[in-house]
Amino acid sequence: MKKVLVIFLAASFLFSSQIPATASTKEFKFGEMVTIWFPSVVTLKKTGCQDIPVRYSVGKLPWPYTDGIGALYVYIVDDADKLISRYSYFYEPLKEGEKVWKRNSAFKVKVCRKVWSDGYINDSGEVVKFLGVKKGTYRLVLGVMFKGEEYSTIKFK
Repeated sequence: MKKVLVIFLAASFLFSSQIPATASTKEFKFGEMVTIWFPSVVTLKKTGCQDIPVRYSVGKLPWPYTDGIGALYVYIVDDADKLISRYSYFYEPLKEGEKVWKRNSAFKVKVCRKVWSDGYINDSGEVVKFLGVKKGTYRLVLGVMFKGEEYSTIKFK
């Protein structure tokens, strides 16, 4: 009896901890260069910040990536193209502190309910600020430096 109970509990845990492959995860491609997967709908916390998990896979990158120049990035913007969040990942560090990324991995995109900053200072010497996210649908931008951008949507509820 104990053995059956242990097997039942182990099986229940395994099946309940699996992330279902449903319409709640979007696949988003930029040609053959990069594919990302992210939740199509995110339930917002009442206050504070939270992370959105994103998986990625890099395929065929054009020159200048062979020389280590260039970046892949994800932005979330509102209807007026105001930044809600952004995440850039590089193949070769261009600045001190930037890390080299794997071809297949994951990262998290931070969003907050109120205006926030990650401390990044732009070329004009100003600290970049992000708008707080509210319920609604936003544009998700997948960019490949020197090649352009593709657009999808992400919904916050």
